[in-house]
Amino acid sequence: MYVVDTRGPKDRAVEAPAAEMSILGVRDSFTETLMVNIALVRRRIAHRRLAVELMKAGRLTRTSKALVHVRGWLGRN
Repeated sequence: MYVVDTRGPKDRAVEAPAAEMSILGVRDSFTETLMVNIALVRRRIAHRRLAVELMKAGRLTRTSKALVHVRGWLGRN
């Protein structure tokens, strides 16, 4: 018999930033999880031409990164 811990890493909840207080505007702050951050951007910028290009950086760590843009504003179609 094997016992395996299949839980994922614990993530911080999306909450208001503590360091920068504002009266008006968005009360969300980015977390360590890329996909949660992309979801936050998609929620705020609900545009049909919003594009997300996922990539990897580095030979050793293969760190995930994303280029988020509105198609047509960067010279892309």
